[in-house]
Amino acid sequence: MLRSHQGADPAAGFDGFRFSKLRAMPGNENKYQYITTTSDYLAWGLGTHSCPGRFFSRTCIKVHFVELLRFLDFRLVGDVERKGGPAVGHMLNDFTLTTDISVPLQMKRLEVAH
Repeated sequence: MLRSHQGADPAAGFDGFRFSKLRAMPGNENKYQYITTTSDYLAWGLGTHSCPGRFFSRTCIKVHFVELLRFLDFRLVGDVERKGGPAVGHMLNDFTLTTDISVPLQMKRLEVAH
């Protein structure tokens, strides 16, 4: 996750609309996209060394999420009534904010009419 060196560190907590809010600011409409290459975020490289496969990667990730949501049902273990549970924790590893993978999750294949 992109970390800011100005003021409070927004990567310290989770905000699902963080980059959407940044894009809503005047002048940032084309910044903070998943495949944008900047000197602040070098995961895709920069300039002539930027990854040409980043566009394909974006499409693959979208397709995988659609397939997961189409064919699987997710819930936290023990959440039989589907009311949700306690907020899932996050861990900060160097420059990456990740979800706590020790939280048990159940998945069930959905019955899909073809």
